[in-house]
Amino acid sequence: MDRRAFLAALHAALLPTGCLTAPDGGGDASTTPDGSTATPEGDRTSSTPDSDRIAIVVTNGRDATLDVTLTVTSDGDRVYRGTVAVGAGARRTVDPGIDRTGAYELTVALPDGSESVRPFDVEEYDRRTGANLIVEIGERIRILMEE
Repeated sequence: MDRRAFLAALHAALLPTGCLTAPDGGGDASTTPDGSTATPEGDRTSSTPDSDRIAIVVTNGRDATLDVTLTVTSDGDRVYRGTVAVGAGARRTVDPGIDRTGAYELTVALPDGSESVRPFDVEEYDRRTGANLIVEIGERIRILMEE
């Protein structure tokens, strides 16, 4: 199965579960049907229509639902900030609206005060293929870049 078809199928499979998708524009917080919130910031207009967005996939390996706060910055400016509820053993996909190349940093924060930060670069290849950031929450927080 080709990667785009797989991601499209995954996205379609997750939509009925109320996955968070950030609304276009504006800095106002929005609430999804499951009560999670997202506060998108920055320009949401893609400069290349045939490119895939970079997604953040959060997996909760703990025994309880977690409210995970995700913050993406670029050159000190906040590009995205949102909180997503991820059930025990569940996975959620978030679209932070990254559609430009450049240097970014993802901060993942949990209600217990634990936090993990990972710098990452987005290149043209990442935009064309829709590379994702993978956040695995278990005993600790791991952030990986799918390439």
